[in-house]
Amino acid sequence: MVSIIFKDRSGALIQTDARAGISVMEAARERGISGIAGDCGGEATCGTCHVYVPEAAAVVLPEPTDIEAQMLEFVFNPSSQSRLSCQLVVSEELDGMIFELPASE
Repeated sequence: MVSIIFKDRSGALIQTDARAGISVMEAARERGISGIAGDCGGEATCGTCHVYVPEAAAVVLPEPTDIEAQMLEFVFNPSSQSRLSCQLVVSEELDGMIFELPASE
């Protein structure tokens, strides 16, 4: 299991153990993290799983696909650290990483 941490909109840190190979979105939904809806089911077409990734995670994650990059243009309060958690696969390299949820609209 890989330990990943979510920083919710109030600033609280929520740790969860996730199986390698699932998406960060799936890990959040399994843990009941409020703020990651994943309305499209992981197809990178809705933006409701938007998170900010730390620089350490950005180094080990693949670059966003063209589809993800296009969707990130429409998320609330995008930044250079924005990613869609449905496109991020849990791996040992993400152990201990903090994924921050953006402020709500």
